[in-house]
Amino acid sequence: MTDLNGPFPAEWEYPTEVACVPMERYIARMRSACRITSLQLPALSPPAGSTDARLPVGAPLVGGPRGDLALLRAAEAVELAS
Repeated sequence: MTDLNGPFPAEWEYPTEVACVPMERYIARMRSACRITSLQLPALSPPAGSTDARLPVGAPLVGGPRGDLALLRAAEAVELAS
């Protein structure tokens, strides 16, 4: 799989833009993660390919309440497909 966005460069303090949306502060890009955690939803990021520079990329997945098993099955399918 190619044309995936890899990690931002280590020299950056934080990404200043995500999906064409400006990020004014570091915490702004973490907004969705905070909401997922606050709702106590299961989440994981299985391997889903690599960038053109051969850096690994994960596919962030979030399950429903008490949806751990369904989330693990979805993650397995993503990993096998990639």
